[in-house]
Amino acid sequence: MDALSIIYHEQIAVLLLDVSMPGIDGLELCRTVRSIPQFQNLPIIMFTARDSSFDQVQGHLAGATEYLTKPFDQEQLHQIVNKLLC
Repeated sequence: MDALSIIYHEQIAVLLLDVSMPGIDGLELCRTVRSIPQFQNLPIIMFTARDSSFDQVQGHLAGATEYLTKPFDQEQLHQIVNKLLC
């Protein structure tokens, strides 16, 4: 819920979410963010240790722009963020 408050009050260029979070999970938060018209085009990058094809599809169906599995390469993240911001 803190994340929703922050994105409403701060200018966010990219949202980074972990699938496994306390309270609401990243997939549910992603769906919630995508349901808000002003955030439908906000780039969302999901991080997770869940690396099956099913999990990746679930992430994209929830609205993730990118889905990275842990451990991820820092340079790969850098490239993805740069691509999303251009």
